[in-house]
Amino acid sequence: MDEKKIARAEHRYARISPRKVEIVCNMIRGKDAKVAMALMENTPKAGCELMIKVSREACRERRAACTASTSAPATS
Repeated sequence: MDEKKIARAEHRYARISPRKVEIVCNMIRGKDAKVAMALMENTPKAGCELMIKVSREACRERRAACTASTSAPATS
């Protein structure tokens, strides 16, 4: 079974209008992380720069959670 990996990150107090970021969010919603990053890197929208940072952080946290869960010793 193909498990869908979900990561979550947020940026608070961003000095950009929510409408500009919403355009980018709608563009990448449902896409694979690599595809979404490629789209954002090649799209000249104001919200892309912010969303790239947030997406990288979410991927970093997801990788850290996966490595922590696999390397944790089993307790009996």
